[in-house]
Amino acid sequence: LEADAPVLSTLELPSVPGGAMFDMACVGGERWLVIAKPVTEGVGISGYWVEPEAGRLVPIEGFDGTCVPELVSFGSKENPMPCRISGSSDPQDPSNLSGLEAMVVTSDGCVAALSHFPDRVQFFSRDGQFLRAIELKEAWGREPRYPTGMRADLDGGVIVHALQGRPPIVRMDRDGAVTSTITPHFADGNAFTLHGDVQVSPDGTLWTSDGYALLAL
Repeated sequence: LEADAPVLSTLELPSVPGGAMFDMACVGGERWLVIAKPVTEGVGISGYWVEPEAGRLVPIEGFDGTCVPELVSFGSKENPMPCRISGSSDPQDPSNLSGLEAMVVTSDGCVAALSHFPDRVQFFSRDGQFLRAIELKEAWGREPRYPTGMRADLDGGVIVHALQGRPPIVRMDRDGAVTSTITPHFADGNAFTLHGDVQVSPDGTLWTSDGYALLAL
């Protein structure tokens, strides 16, 4: 879709025995990845490159689902696997990834991980070196209340979605300072439940969904 909503192309999702949940991620430029997560036990996860001009999805051989979609851009189309970040196994170490909820590549090229035990955002370099951690309770000045989603913001920042947060959406710059908080609502003031996270477009517009439509905030 373009911003003014004309449909540019339509691709049919792959058929998965027993059904599947699908994730989609832009991994740089015009490159997109679709991941099929089967709901039936015993059916393996699978990944596909999106080729919109050809109107097809191309299976990725050897895709095992252990990599993070947004990190695929660090590999190549032929070898998309170099996309794993591992932290310390010591729970007291700030690089520990216990309770990992989300992982994104920031606009300045770092890898940001959202962890739930404790609630914090950790930053790593492309080669996996731990850089810094932001404790959300300290940065926000309140209990985060179930941070479960995160997307890259502009200028190296991140957008965190706290499932029971009041407000639920918090934008932070690369150093952890809160730049804004958002309670998504319609023009009449009625709040709605997010389906998915809040994402920022290159022009700075924030987009999300209520499960029925794409909505600009």
